[in-house]
Amino acid sequence: MNNPRKTSIALSYNGKNVNSKITELLESFTYTDVASGQTDTLAIVLSEHKHKWISDWFPVEEDYLKANISVKNWNKMNDNRTLKCGKFLIDDFSFSGPGDLYHLNAISSPIDTDFSSTEKSKTWNKTSIKSIATKIAKSAKLKLHFDAKDYKIDKLEQSGQSDMNFIFNLCNDYNLAMKLYDSKLVIFDEIKYE
Repeated sequence: MNNPRKTSIALSYNGKNVNSKITELLESFTYTDVASGQTDTLAIVLSEHKHKWISDWFPVEEDYLKANISVKNWNKMNDNRTLKCGKFLIDDFSFSGPGDLYHLNAISSPIDTDFSSTEKSKTWNKTSIKSIATKIAKSAKLKLHFDAKDYKIDKLEQSGQSDMNFIFNLCNDYNLAMKLYDSKLVIFDEIKYE
């Protein structure tokens, strides 16, 4: 008996499993995993003929999604894998017709802090990349995962930059990669990971 490849998506909304509620409505699912420098994104299109998202399920600030993508029999029989996409904060939603489609977009960046929006100016003295990243992650309510050489920094100016742009540019200057994943600021040596 031939078992074909299968793909499935597991979604939770604000920590609650919503697979049974969303599966029959799902029109499309797009997950974009960026290696470095930008935020991962999730885009879902649902058939909204029951009008649940307009009423009972209408998103509010700080709503979040978690998603896993599972595959079965991928390269051969019993080759089953799951990709944990992480946590995404809802940042945009809209409706379109005909067909009553609901578009839900989410990002891995913390939108409930000033991490990516507020331009700051600060002088960093006698520090290191990891120390700067630790302070920025704490301010953005993120955990830090640091897997790279920790370069010492004598003095550095953050001039009119958001924390996200500043830490990305700093990592880029030292050939390190930075991304946001599952409520974590991840800094790593991209060459080592490849």
